[in-house]
Amino acid sequence: MKKKPIMKKTIKLIASDLDGTLLDKKQRISPVNLDAIKKAQEKGVRFMISTGRNYDTIEPMFSEYGFRCACLLQNGAEIRDEQGHILGTVSMDKADVITCTEILEAHGLCAEYMTNQGVYTIYPRDKAFAFMVDRLQCLRPDLSRAELEKRVPESIFFQKLHYADGLEELLRDEYEVRKMITFHEDAEFCSRIRTELEEKADICALSSFPTNVEINHKQAQKGIALRNIIGKMGILPEEVIVFGDGLNDWTLFTEFSRSYAPENAVPEIKALAGEVIGYHHEDAVGKKILELLSN
Repeated sequence: MKKKPIMKKTIKLIASDLDGTLLDKKQRISPVNLDAIKKAQEKGVRFMISTGRNYDTIEPMFSEYGFRCACLLQNGAEIRDEQGHILGTVSMDKADVITCTEILEAHGLCAEYMTNQGVYTIYPRDKAFAFMVDRLQCLRPDLSRAELEKRVPESIFFQKLHYADGLEELLRDEYEVRKMITFHEDAEFCSRIRTELEEKADICALSSFPTNVEINHKQAQKGIALRNIIGKMGILPEEVIVFGDGLNDWTLFTEFSRSYAPENAVPEIKALAGEVIGYHHEDAVGKKILELLSN
């Protein structure tokens, strides 16, 4: 009796988180990861960055690394095609922006607001500077706070930051707040804040690091956004590969079964993953993509 031929699984789209997944410890795309992205695109596989970041901090990478791709941004609140054109957005309700701001301020926290007109703070420069050090601490935990303070002025997050004249400015009709984010060094404290936010506002509060809180509309989640957009592309869920490491990747792993988590991912994501691969700083994503392409 003849053996049945082994059916190869088609890959039409690869979606990868950035921080803690595709990027190494120095926030770089390694040569191996970059080679894998380009080889996938050469084979006709679409690559998509799936991140909590806004487009202003992603676009410079395309010039630096010599490739372009679609982007799922702000945890799914905004999707752009390879040319940077917006394909879809989901913004927060203004009442929820007010409620969440009040809750954060009651706990001594300040937020950054990602909007349709850039990223804003409603706080003075010294508070924004301290906030930026907390942000960089998440990305570069290997550096001292003193070293991070030196790096703030050259950080693209700080360079692209706008200053609003109070929350009232961001509540005007011309602004759409798509995401709020804050940081605190105590992971347990952040977890309690996320719970409180979801109890008092009609939002989704997740995190890309244990020491941050990311606030979006309930429909602005990575897996939901990706599921919606692939339907318009004519791509089936089983033709999608996803990579992620943080709680904001949760719906990527519940919506798509072909999922991979680096060894450094949070336990909840590793438990959901179809496979746990190597560490993000050891080219785990690139190696897995090349393996999948070869198979």
